[in-house]
Amino acid sequence: VMTLILALDAIADGNADLDDLVTTSAAAANVGGSQMAPPLVEGEVQTLETLLYGLMVNSGNDAALAIAEHIGGSQADFAAMMNARAAQLGMSDTVYCQAAGGCFSTPADQVALWRSAYTDPDFLRYVGPVDYQACGEGPSGEEICRFIERGPSVY
Repeated sequence: VMTLILALDAIADGNADLDDLVTTSAAAANVGGSQMAPPLVEGEVQTLETLLYGLMVNSGNDAALAIAEHIGGSQADFAAMMNARAAQLGMSDTVYCQAAGGCFSTPADQVALWRSAYTDPDFLRYVGPVDYQACGEGPSGEEICRFIERGPSVY
């Protein structure tokens, strides 16, 4: 959620665009945990918009890291941005250490996070859909099309 918020902030500030082409790093391709389906591969190029859908529809950690590297330059710098934004939102019991969230937080801080974003129509655009279809470019220039779909949830 915080990764999406920071991406939308960067777009609103003119520091990023939905049409930005983002190249998947080796780190993003190998991040582990939940990933886009199929997972991103090193050298794959997708638009920032496709990655935002992959982040929220598939809960893609690979998309989260690719977004973080694109917007923040590195995962560490992006985590610092996440922590600064958390402080602005009054999330005093949250520390981010990676683009996919993590380190620690409290339920109260997570409620504050969601409440800060849930009235934003741009935010809702990415958290609401159950699927999204887009094409990008593979490492060798071949077309890679994705049908990003929300799977069965345990939530």
